[in-house]
Amino acid sequence: MRTVVQAKRWTKNVGVKAIQEAVAAKPIYRCEHAMVVTNRYFTEQARRLAKANGVRLWNRDELVRAAPRQCRRRPLSGPAVGRELPVLTGLRSPNPLSRLLVEIDDDNLDA
Repeated sequence: MRTVVQAKRWTKNVGVKAIQEAVAAKPIYRCEHAMVVTNRYFTEQARRLAKANGVRLWNRDELVRAAPRQCRRRPLSGPAVGRELPVLTGLRSPNPLSRLLVEIDDDNLDA
């Protein structure tokens, strides 16, 4: 199963543009699923568009639940662990959100 992941590390809530980008990227990267992850929350319009297009959304609450135990005790600062995930935009250089994404087990995606 291939999943395209759009990660947004923003200071405001994420809107429909991020959902549109993830939906558009599915055929480009030959993925069956799309997911948008953020350190914030999603607008109501973004949630509706994601639901209509089958896009999985993870807000800050899901990230905290999925974070490896060691990440909850201290800020993320170490190197990425595990395999790299395809990234659409916004993560050209390593940041805490991208390091967390590569540590999430595939089994958590379906939870």
